[in-house]
Amino acid sequence: MNLHTQTKRSPTKTIIIVMVLFGICLGLLSVAIHSVTLNNTLSDDFCTFWMAGRAVFINHQTPYSQQLNQQIQMAILKRLATPQEDQLGLAYPPYSLLAALPLFWLNFDWASPIWMAFNILALMSALILAFPKAPKWLLGSVFFLYPFSFGLILGNFAVLIGTIFIIVYGVLITRQKSPLLFQSIAGALMAWTTIKPQFSWLFILFFLVYALRKRMYPFIVSFGVAIIALLALSFWMVPAWPQEWLQRLSDYSQYNHTWIMLIFYLRYFLPDALSIAISIPIFLLMLVATILLGRRWWQGALTDLYMLAWCGLVAYLAHPYGKSYEQILILIPLIQWVSTQVSYRSFVTWLFWIGSLVFSWLAFFTNRMFPNPLIILELPFYVYLVWLVWLYLDLYRNAKPAPPFQNLERAALP
Repeated sequence: MNLHTQTKRSPTKTIIIVMVLFGICLGLLSVAIHSVTLNNTLSDDFCTFWMAGRAVFINHQTPYSQQLNQQIQMAILKRLATPQEDQLGLAYPPYSLLAALPLFWLNFDWASPIWMAFNILALMSALILAFPKAPKWLLGSVFFLYPFSFGLILGNFAVLIGTIFIIVYGVLITRQKSPLLFQSIAGALMAWTTIKPQFSWLFILFFLVYALRKRMYPFIVSFGVAIIALLALSFWMVPAWPQEWLQRLSDYSQYNHTWIMLIFYLRYFLPDALSIAISIPIFLLMLVATILLGRRWWQGALTDLYMLAWCGLVAYLAHPYGKSYEQILILIPLIQWVSTQVSYRSFVTWLFWIGSLVFSWLAFFTNRMFPNPLIILELPFYVYLVWLVWLYLDLYRNAKPAPPFQNLERAALP
């Protein structure tokens, strides 16, 4: 027998082993979280998903009814919400509930810790997959970024969406020669992120174009097939869901008074009408810049990091104002940059990473001390903006123009 011969484990066996280990860790961590959070009120967002899921799969009712909405309010607020408050109803398409499907048959006091444990383990697994060479302490520090911590505590789907994007990054970019099975799973997972299109649309476009450029067709096909399957399942779950869901989104925009993030920033300095007017040419300039950068990226003149970092900025400024876990959008490119640095002792690396950690929690604590805190909650975005400017300036400084007359010299050679 040749001792130097190594047998490669098949992708299917790898997935089975990972799932078994994941299941064991999930059970242990769920028990630990259940013990710590006993008699504490957590996972408000997950409570909405859990009650909506029980309505669909157990009681065979629509998750968008006013009666269910009131039951969710009583469960979370212990009273009915006023017309000016968040009504706490499900604002996602029905297929969003498939992510937590097995938990709807459990009591909430167990379903909630299992959901939190699942998200923690899924996020850690995604980080290890995408950045296998990064120090584990660095990957573990991601959980201390306030948007991730806040999303995990509330049980919001934003954490799982961010996790899936990290998985897709690992399958497509970090491991460019991933097996067909891995590409297919990643494509199907990304299809589920369309539950929050205002959050995910530009990242989805980035990964689809990347897969097209690298001819990773199994990923693209899997994404398309999964979209069709998810929509078909939604009609089976709630036959009239498009009309009911769109009505819920219309109601949500009215009681939440949602503004696009760019307009949200401008309104702090300008009247509403002027903010809206100015935002239009800014968005057009951003569109042109995205097309030009995308063209350079497609041609190989711009790396994936720079393109993804720009996509994070545009996606964040173009999405409606939400809660702090929405900042996961801008943290994904930053995590990629920090996790792929050659030297983790670099002053600049520590400056932006520690700055993101500190400013995310500074925003949380400062929010409680000022009467008009919304702009303060965006402190992590300012760190990201400074980092993005530094990133592109560094790219410009390190650019090496081709020597003059290079082509003429080559032409003169025999």
